[in-house]
Amino acid sequence: MELDIKSNQALDGFLADFGDIFNDKRESKRFENTIYGIIGAESPVVMQIAAHSPDRRENAFHTAKGIYRFLDARECEEQNLLRPIYEKTKKDFCHENEVVVVIDISSWEKPYAKKMERLCKVEKKDKR
Repeated sequence: MELDIKSNQALDGFLADFGDIFNDKRESKRFENTIYGIIGAESPVVMQIAAHSPDRRENAFHTAKGIYRFLDARECEEQNLLRPIYEKTKKDFCHENEVVVVIDISSWEKPYAKKMERLCKVEKKDKR
């Protein structure tokens, strides 16, 4: 999936906020390529992300293994990934008197899903 220039600039700006949470350039590059893979795959499934990753090797399996190792790293814990977003949000809205936040708490689970990789197990509900 190719992004237009404006979208690419916005994505680069977004990714720049995460540069400080990774200890080395390889992890930072893996994060960037994983985000591009998610956008290209339009899916949370790691094999599909790997298939759309810019650093994809001949076989997406090897790229997927790298993504799994990356996801297990301490830097990929929820608190570390959300910190730059929280900081940017606080900076963007520090002068506002009132801020309205809408949170979608609907389930990510789909009736046809068997699993959501790295997110949750999908429990089948009784069909009535």
